Amino acid sequence: MWTALFERLQIDRALRRTCGWERRSDVPSEATFSRAFAEFAAQNLPEQLHEQLVRRHLRDHIIGYILRDATEIETREKPCRRSPDDLPPPAPPKRKRGRPRRDEVLPPKPLTRIEQQRTQSLDEMRAGGTAASSGVMQLRRPVGASRWLVGISVQS
Repeated sequence: MWTALFERLQIDRALRRTCGWERRSDVPSEATFSRAFAEFAAQNLPEQLHEQLVRRHLRDHIIGYILRDATEIETREKPCRRSPDDLPPPAPPKRKRGRPRRDEVLPPKPLTRIEQQRTQSLDEMRAGGTAASSGVMQLRRPVGASRWLVGISVQS
C-alpha cells in the first residue's frame, strides 16, 4: 500500500504539499518512506490529517449524504389484485397550464417533507413512518418499448 502512496506523491503536487513537501526531490527515498509509513499508521496520522482538513475547510457547510437502510421489510412478493372498491378515488381534474385567469384562485401547494418537519417535534417526525407496498408500474421510454416493473415500493 505504501508503494502506491509513494508513487502518488511523486505525481500529485497537491497531495505532496498537503504532506509538507514542496518539490518532488523533497519526498524521502522509498526505504525511508516505508519506515515512516509504519510510524504514520501506528499514530493514525492519515485519520488525523483528514479530520483537520474537514474541520478547517468544511466546518460551516452542511454535508449532504445518502443513508441506506438494509432492514428487512415484510411484504408480498407479487402484487395482489385490487378490487374496484380498493382503487383510489379519481384525481381531481388538473387545471389548464399557463397563467391563471384574473378571477381564478389557485389552491396552495402542499408542503414538502422538509417544510413539514420544520414545525414538527421529533416524535411527530418519527410517527410519519415508512410505508411499504407492492405493485406494478409501467416505465415508459421515449424510444422503444415500455417496460413493466413488478416489485416493492418503500416510501418514507
